[in-house]
Amino acid sequence: METDVQEERGEHAVLVVDCSTDSWSTIGELAEQDVAPARRCNVGVTIESCHLLETAIKLFHADNRTTVIAAGIQPRPVASARDLVNECTNSQVSVVKALTIALSVINRDQKERASATTDTRIILITATKIPSFEFVSCMNCAFAAQKMGVVIDVVDYSQAETPELLQLVHHTQGWYLGLEPKDGAQGTLAHAMLSHFVAGVSARKCLNPPASPATDLRTICFCHKDKLISVGFVCSVCLHVFCEKRNVCSACNSRVAVNLKLRNKA
Repeated sequence: METDVQEERGEHAVLVVDCSTDSWSTIGELAEQDVAPARRCNVGVTIESCHLLETAIKLFHADNRTTVIAAGIQPRPVASARDLVNECTNSQVSVVKALTIALSVINRDQKERASATTDTRIILITATKIPSFEFVSCMNCAFAAQKMGVVIDVVDYSQAETPELLQLVHHTQGWYLGLEPKDGAQGTLAHAMLSHFVAGVSARKCLNPPASPATDLRTICFCHKDKLISVGFVCSVCLHVFCEKRNVCSACNSRVAVNLKLRNKA
């Protein structure tokens, strides 16, 4: 008796890794009471865990490929996760810029290969809070990924209460794994990532997603930087959102009336 068996597809997994030594050290300091000093989270532990994840993804399927993007001073692709050590910095980094580069790499790859037989996803590993002025750029990444059919997964150590990363995952149907400082001990981070993010998107119907908080779909007010609003006014040029009507946008200085109402459900 013949049966229709759907062949499992390979995937292109792009790892975007936060290379801020300050951010990872802060997580290690927050774990002071829970984890012994020699086992606290730091950027070295993160890089080693990412190397294990990269290797495991390649071994999971013969057609799997990986690309690693370093979110350093100048976000850029590197040869492998082990090379992230050369990108570490104590300067401020932008994971949103790194996401933009990841999407550019994926777009070029899809055009060159012109193949629909490979799933594509981005795995963002970060401990840096996304600043409010990058909210629009972050959402642009979400909508671009959505249009390209790219799933974005997030491993989040940032301890932030802002909704950017949750919305990023929500719009691309990815998985969100929020970890606490005590979860950054040697071995714990690797175990968490290997447990949830080795299997590809096509296999997720057989797996349970990690527990994640409810997604708040409100946007951030540009006036107050951290204020979530459900009704606001949008600049028709730069798309920044304000809680009050303005004649001149303070984000891009364009003389355009900011009078478009935005309504989002919390």
